[in-house]
Order: sequence, then structure tokens, then C-alpha cells
Amino acid sequence: MLKKILAIGGIICILCSGCASNAEKENASETSAEDQKEENHDATASSFQLYEPEIDYESNTVKIHDLVSNDLAGTITCRQDEQLVTALEVDDGFAVVKKSTDESGTAKEYENGGLVVTTDEDGSGSWTEYALELYDFDLNMVKSISLLDYIDQDKAEIHGDPVISRNAEKIAWLTDDSIYYIDLAAEKSCFVDALSQENIVSVQIAFAGNDKIGFYGSQGITETDTCYGFLNLEDQSVSAHIAKDYQAGTLLTNDRYVCINDAQDPYTNKSSGKIQILDCKTNEAREVQVDGLESTFSVITEDGKMLISIKWDEENSFRIRNYDMDTMDVLYETTCKKDEAVRPFEIKKAGDEYVVVYLSSEWGYVYAADH
Repeated sequence: MLKKILAIGGIICILCSGCASNAEKENASETSAEDQKEENHDATASSFQLYEPEIDYESNTVKIHDLVSNDLAGTITCRQDEQLVTALEVDDGFAVVKKSTDESGTAKEYENGGLVVTTDEDGSGSWTEYALELYDFDLNMVKSISLLDYIDQDKAEIHGDPVISRNAEKIAWLTDDSIYYIDLAAEKSCFVDALSQENIVSVQIAFAGNDKIGFYGSQGITETDTCYGFLNLEDQSVSAHIAKDYQAGTLLTNDRYVCINDAQDPYTNKSSGKIQILDCKTNEAREVQVDGLESTFSVITEDGKMLISIKWDEENSFRIRNYDMDTMDVLYETTCKKDEAVRPFEIKKAGDEYVVVYLSSEWGYVYAADH
């Protein structure tokens, strides 16, 4: 995945998965988010848990924000000689990856597996430890795992931050040739070259469920097309599809779907308005059309019934729409104010509800809409 942009705050719009009557939709559209703030907060806040881990590099800690209560749930601390790599919520709590480095300026090869791990692109420095720590929701450490102990395959230089499955049993990286992953439950690691055998160069990866890794990149020498799909870790098979004349920008996944968004053209400030969606269960690929820049941030819900799309509406606001995936009719839409310190969005599932987290200068829950 592209380098993670850390959240410094959150505004949440809760989008429930049920459908309401036409009258309910009309009433919802006539009422502003601000008017419904207190009413919907009280009705919905206790129905789920929702957290956002934030890496604070200055204090070298992970702050766990409770987005429902708008409180700091707790803090995970690190030693000063450790560097935080990534932190995220998983099924049973939180996963934190950290590393320690030496100051010799010389890359090393680890005898336990031969993996070359470097701190810089030019190979200067090396990691003396690379660990995954698992915490429960009360922030008690459940397990600390030295990832270097699991590396027992051929040499492979990993790139970027790792991706972690929701059950925290698998962790994977991009390599020069393909994907390197560790199955912590099975206590094994594997270098998978299935993508390179298909002449696919992956740019971004993310888990789509616990046993599949979604990807997008290119295939062959074509620069105008996007190759996307998923790697099945159980049999190392690849499902690949080509989107002609399509420039991918973001990979969004959930337990069933791979969703490819395009990028906004910096010269025209426009996008294609097209989204590529792949069902990892049926291997059915589909291209859908949305409203302009909505194609830069849209994701299908896990039940396959709705598409949640976000678009900057005006200078100080953004619009959220729910589309019916069968008809692409708009089921619901709302507009929220934009904060000055805006960051990208996240879409999470909290219980049976779909949650759009708008990362801004404040943590907190401000809007819930039952459509």
C-alpha cells in the first residue's frame, strides 16, 4: 500500500447497511448533519466499537483513539531505540510493527533465512530486530513475535510497510519480484513469485480477507492499462484482470472485494469517474461509473449491495453518497463540512454498520444517518 498517511483526527459519518422508505430518505436529505448530530449520536454510539490507532513519532508511542466516545482509549509505548513502522486495528485488538536499527551503515544478511533488510534505498544501515506486537482492546500485550525468526526462504528484499490480515495471522510485503509473506499461525514463511510468473509488477497490495491479497500494478510493458486482482495464498493462484486505458490510484479492500480507484489528474483536476470492482469469491470483475471525482474514493460494502462514494463538493465541504450496486441509483447522500487540516478518508465496518472516517483536526463522532 502507498505509504500510510497518519491520522491526526477524525470526523465520522455512520452509514448503516439497511434501506429506508422514500419518506425517510427525503426527511434525511432535508436535515443537515449538524441538526442530527446529537440525536443520532445518542441512538447509535453504544451499538459498536470503533478505534483509530495513531503513531506519534515525537513521543514514539501509538495513541489509540476511541472514535465513538471521543476519548483517548490508551497509549502503547516503545523504547527510544525502536522505530514504529505501522499500527492498525485487527479483529481482537491492535497490531503494532516496530523495528530497531544499528548505526554501522552496513547492510546485513540474516543467517536464519537470508533476508536482506535495509533501512534506506541505498542499503545503508540494517535492522537488528523486526517485531510484531499484538494487543487486546484493553491494551494488554498478548504476543510479541520476532518476524526475523520466521524467515527461512530464499533472499528477498522487502519494500515499504507491511500489510497485515484482519485476524493478525499473516503479514506480507512487496519484494523486488513478487510478495513475501509470513503465516504466523502455521509458523512458516513463503516467497510467492506467482505474480512475476504472470509478468505482473505490483504497485500496491492489501489483504482481502485473511487468505487473499489484493493488488494492482501493470502487466508487460503497457503503461496506459492497469492490471488488478488477487493472490490466493492457499494455493498461490492468481486472478488477474486488465482495465484498459485506466490509471489506478488507490487500492481499497474488504473481506470479499478488491476495489480500484483512479487518481485525480493534477492538470485538469478531473478523474475518469470509473471504479474497478472484483469479487474475490466469484472472480467477477465489474466497472462502474460514478460522479466525477467520486472515482478517487469509493468502496463496495462487504455484502455487495452498496457503493460508498466521497467527493469534494465545494471548497469547505464534501459529499457522501450510497449507491445501489444493482441499479447504481443514489440511495442516500449527505454533505459534511471540511476541516482545515484535512487528511484522506477511511471506510471501516463497525458491527453491522459502515463507517466513513474523515480524518481532520479533531477526533470524534458527529453524524449518523440511518438510510
